[in-house]
Parts: sequence; C-alpha cells; structure tokens
Amino acid sequence: MSAGARHTCAIRESGAIECWGRNEEGQSDAPEGSFSAVSAGSWHTCAIRESGAIECWGFNSDGRSSPPAGSFSAVSAGGWHTCAIRESGAIECWGRNEEGQTNAPTGSFSAVAAGASHTCGLRESGAIECWGSNSSGQSNAPLAGSFSAVAAGSGHTCAIRESGAIECWGSNNWGQLDDIPTGSFTAVAAGSGHTCAIRSDAAIECWGSSEAWGSNEEGGWATRVYGGQTTPPAGSFSAVAAGSDHTCGLRESGAIECWGSNQACDTNCSYAGQATPPAGSFTAVSAGYAHTCAIRAGSGAIECWGRNDPLPTGSFTAVDAAPTWRRGCAIRAGSGAIECWGGWNEYGEADAPAGSFSAVAAGGYHTCGLRESGAIECWGSNHDWDERYTGQADAPTGSFSAVSAGEHHTCAIRTSGAIECWGNINIILPAR
Repeated sequence: MSAGARHTCAIRESGAIECWGRNEEGQSDAPEGSFSAVSAGSWHTCAIRESGAIECWGFNSDGRSSPPAGSFSAVSAGGWHTCAIRESGAIECWGRNEEGQTNAPTGSFSAVAAGASHTCGLRESGAIECWGSNSSGQSNAPLAGSFSAVAAGSGHTCAIRESGAIECWGSNNWGQLDDIPTGSFTAVAAGSGHTCAIRSDAAIECWGSSEAWGSNEEGGWATRVYGGQTTPPAGSFSAVAAGSDHTCGLRESGAIECWGSNQACDTNCSYAGQATPPAGSFTAVSAGYAHTCAIRAGSGAIECWGRNDPLPTGSFTAVDAAPTWRRGCAIRAGSGAIECWGGWNEYGEADAPAGSFSAVAAGGYHTCGLRESGAIECWGSNHDWDERYTGQADAPTGSFSAVSAGEHHTCAIRTSGAIECWGNINIILPAR
C-alpha cells in the first residue's frame, strides 16, 4: 500500500491495483493487470508489473509519468519526479529537475525514496545518499551512530547516544536547540518548545523555552508569559514527561511532581490543572498539551488530570498523552491491545489496529504502535495543518526498539541502534 498527497493505492493478493481518494488528474485510475509494487506521488502513481516494467498514470507535467523502458525492482513517485532501481541496482530518475532531484549518483542501491523535490537512496552498504533540494536540510544523510532513546517534540527531536550524550535537531523557534547540556543522560522528553532529561545521577535538567501562552488584554492567547517548565525541582527521578508548557517527573518513590503552566488556552486562557498531579504511587507518566496521564501502581488504572475526556477502565502497562487536546492512548495489560480516547478522531488516529503492541506513541493527529515483533504500525493523519502530505504515518519496514511521535513527524530507534525519522521534511536529522 502507498499513500500519496490525497489518494492511496494498494495491491490486492491477485496483483491487481486498486486506488481511492482524489482523482482530478487520473492518479487513481489504475491500469489492469498484475503488479508487484506501487507508489503514489502527489498527483501521479507508478507501479512495477510482474515483468519488471514500470507503468505510470496521472499528471504527467515534466514527464514524471513517462518511465524509461527496462526492468526495475523498486519505484518511488515523488512530488514532481519519479525514481526507480534497475535490476542492476542503479537508480534512474525522470520528471522535474530544477533542484537536481533526478540527478541520481552512480553505484548500486537497495532502496529509493522520492520526496517533493529531493531523493534519497539506500546503498547496499547501508549508507544513505541524498540529492536534490536541501532547503530544510531534507537531503542531509541521517545521523551516524547508535542511540538508546529518542523523543519527538512538536517541531524538534532529541536522542541519547549510547555514550549518554544528548543530540537534538529540528525546529529552534523557542530555543529548543540552544544550550543543550553535556554529560551522561538515561532518559529524555521533548515538549512543544522545551526538553527535559534525566542525568545519570537521576537529577532532571531542562532547556529551551520557559514561556507559556497567557491571556492578553482582549482575552485571547497571543502573548507569552513565564511558565517555568524548564525549572525542575531537585531530587531523584526515574522518568520525565514534557508537555506543551508543563513538565512532570516520576519520583523513585512513585510520586509524581509537575512544574510549569497550569493553564489551557483556546479562545482564552483558564485554569486546567495539568501540572497539579494527584497523590499516590504511579509507574508511568505522560504529559500532553493541557492534560497529563499516568498509570497507578498496583491496579494499572489510568488517571488523567487537566483538560480531559472520559477514560477507559481496566489495567494498562503504558500510556502516552498526545500533544493535542485531551487525546491519549494506552496499552492494555495482558492483551497488549491499544486503546485511545479523547480528541475528535477526525483522521482515524484513535482507531488502533487489532493485535498486541509493546509501545504506543500518540502524535498530533496520528498514532504509532510498536508490535512485539519490532515492526511499527501507524494510523491517522499523513498531512500537516495545510493539508500538505508529510507522511508521519508511513512507518518504514524493519525491526525497532522504541518509537516517539511529534505533531507531524515520527522517530524510532532500530534494533541496530540507528535512528530513523519520517514525516515533516523540516524535522530531519542533522548531517553526519
């Protein structure tokens, strides 16, 4: 299956292709016959027939739907161009080339991915090479090395190297990439404009924006006031969770302590209480936009505070509060099933697939789950606020050990320790 800008195509077990969604350029009018692979672009689609030949349909501006002859093993339809891998391993591209996105390097590749105006290929050695537009760093090769933890914030991402050092990338509009602390850390949590991490001595350190949305004179929320989410209390913690403008830490005793903004802002700002946790002992905590959720010790019950919707009952092993209003997802004890609640479910982000999962990550309007096999499965929105395709729910194949979802991007750690991110092209990894 492949999801394009506003259409989707899939291959039936018979080899036939079926497409649905927008069709103003014929991008959903799949030809008859048997195919082995399909890729949906912005306004065109390409597929590989059983013979190895490529066939494309839909918008053909700049020749993006006019493939070369020959036999191919893989194809990727981008925004305005298409690339494919020949049986020899060589990549060939066609279509628009104003950014050099069709100027594929020589050599042998095992995979190729075409974006809006850039392309990346996976060499057989495992190295990634990219070409074309680099306006947002999207053609920077992924960060080398092995990591133990990753946290995706609203527009930035931070990860912990095996050495314990923290590295961050992405948006810096609130200073979330400034003054990243040195030293060794065991856990990291990325919020809207701030990040917090637990040092090896169990102390929490935070950086980034310490401001929160506050009411202006007209009753709106256009001003920023001091929030305090980057000023953690002293002492030892076993877990940390960063929300939009507040942070919560799980003490080694099981008690939860929160700091930062206690307001929720829509048309105006009012008390919500997301930074005022209940008493008692907990095993896990997750902070969202204007709500926080935790799992009680012993019973496994979920308890949330702040802006929230009715919660599911029963026992759970993991919980994740989304960076949007009231939404959360959790994994049931015993079955491993994911259950989501709250929000609007406009894009199906609360409709978790059946089966057992070991981890869950609730993003802006998408959700991802880590299967016990190590595979990642995502569902919900694949677009940004302007309905542009970003792909945050298009999880890569392979085996992973951790996953974290931001507003419009997702990052995960492969079992090899390598980090892989997908979604918003502005939230990419730094250069090697």
